[in-house]
Amino acid sequence: AAAAGSLVAGGVAASSLLSTVVCEESKLVDVSALTKVAKTDDVGLLPQPLNPKYKTALVQIYVTSQPFGGSDKSASGHRYDSIPIANGMIASGMSCQLLHYVP
Repeated sequence: AAAAGSLVAGGVAASSLLSTVVCEESKLVDVSALTKVAKTDDVGLLPQPLNPKYKTALVQIYVTSQPFGGSDKSASGHRYDSIPIANGMIASGMSCQLLHYVP
């Protein structure tokens, strides 16, 4: 956890995120039937809020014939800006689940 007042991904002060960090399960959309293609478990993604204002998803395309899912992806399989964008939405009180569309 970041120290209060320090900056995290997206330039959001950590002190503004402390209210969203709770150890209980969040009421997210069940995406367990979808196949996860990211190479990691969303490293760097903030915890989802317990009672989000809105439930959102950031959908990325994943090209199976390309290394890491495409030239715009890092080794995790996510675009370089996906985690900061999702963290900004989470810091605003929305949930943001990272999904991949595999054509």
